[in-house]
Amino acid sequence: MSLELARRAGVDSALHLTAAIASSTGSAPLTPVVSESGGAFPDAPDHARHPHRIQPVTTILSPPGGDTALHEAAQDLFTDPMNQFGLDPQL
Repeated sequence: MSLELARRAGVDSALHLTAAIASSTGSAPLTPVVSESGGAFPDAPDHARHPHRIQPVTTILSPPGGDTALHEAAQDLFTDPMNQFGLDPQL
């Protein structure tokens, strides 16, 4: 969150962010699907796990941290679910 946006929104302390993946698949396991550049969806990687649910992911965003803190928080919210599927987010 930029300092200007935080100032306009009246945010003066850290924000606790939580991301969750909700599914209506019932008892069917979740399947990770990888999209490259928004194109066609190839098959799920063979080595990927197929969990029945993904644990919520949390991180803290400090508004005074600026763009660097925002990038780090977004990376946390992306990396943890990828790891729960057994996928390397760096690839």
